[in-house]
Amino acid sequence: MSAATPRAVGRTVALDLALVLAFSALAVWLRWPALFTEGFHNEDAAGITYNADLLRQGLLPYVADLELKAPGSYWLSHWAWALFGRSLVVLNRVACAWAVLAGAGVFVTARALYGTRRSAGLALALYTVAAPITDSIDINYGAWM
Repeated sequence: MSAATPRAVGRTVALDLALVLAFSALAVWLRWPALFTEGFHNEDAAGITYNADLLRQGLLPYVADLELKAPGSYWLSHWAWALFGRSLVVLNRVACAWAVLAGAGVFVTARALYGTRRSAGLALALYTVAAPITDSIDINYGAWM
């Protein structure tokens, strides 16, 4: 087995990066309508923001209210508000950035597992197109997972 030349490695990395950037642009475009709206797109977002507000007040979800879902999204929303201000627009933008980073993670993981750009690109395409459908382009639980 021969070692790859630096030029071939550089070309591979450049093509992988171009693919990830193209799908990142698609992810932002698909989520664009939610990036400027203050409304809820599904009922899960209301529960997440309510529990994030409890955290902002120094209260704890599960103690101050009845909640059955995992707390990660409450903390992420709380931290987003602490950094950028309390707004649904802020949360939707943070969730969009989170989705773009997750897409890159899906690509890198698939590339490592399957070894081909085709399989990694397919995994990235499926995530990029399906995630906005399953999470209603909102900050619901699916968006953070």
